[in-house]
Amino acid sequence: MKDLDILGRHLDQVAIIDNSVEAVGFQLQNAILIDDFVGDLSDRGLLDVVEFLDILEGEEDSKNAISRYYQSL
Repeated sequence: MKDLDILGRHLDQVAIIDNSVEAVGFQLQNAILIDDFVGDLSDRGLLDVVEFLDILEGEEDSKNAISRYYQSL
């Protein structure tokens, strides 16, 4: 489990990208989930998240950016 509270920041300014829903269970609303990397050189998981980072850059609240990202999928 990853507890983002330990960062000491307002969670509206924090996002985590992870491949495990269990790892981000404390703050699922702050998480973008990606598929596991299994050594496939054609894997684009992190490249696909660039769209999220573009959205995040234009939002004041990371939770709004996460919501917009999932709505765009």
